[in-house]
Amino acid sequence: MKGRDMVIAPHAVHTDEHGIAGGVVPGTVSIVIPVLNEAHHLQELLPRLAKQSLRPLEILVADANSTDGSQKVARRLGATVVTGGRPSAGRTAGALAAGSEWVCFLDADTQLPGDRFLESALQD
Repeated sequence: MKGRDMVIAPHAVHTDEHGIAGGVVPGTVSIVIPVLNEAHHLQELLPRLAKQSLRPLEILVADANSTDGSQKVARRLGATVVTGGRPSAGRTAGALAAGSEWVCFLDADTQLPGDRFLESALQD
């Protein structure tokens, strides 16, 4: 896989006294992509994510006030845009907005190795 960064982690959520997490969909993954002026990369990455054998519950683009149309591209390609920062603040903002059991953090310039990437990553 090309790109600088990819991490998949269990979503840290608060549970009730019975150990049941509220607001999280079991067995699902959210994608969080922090961006600043990454419209050209989003045009490549988001369609590849849509072709994954394991579909993400949601794709969250955490935007740090881009001026190149990143927000518009993200929405047009089906992602949800949240206010972000560079890059750890964007990852945190995306994770807080995520509703899945797992969160996958990707950089916008990530080149996925195939259509079974998410499925394989969650099996490991």
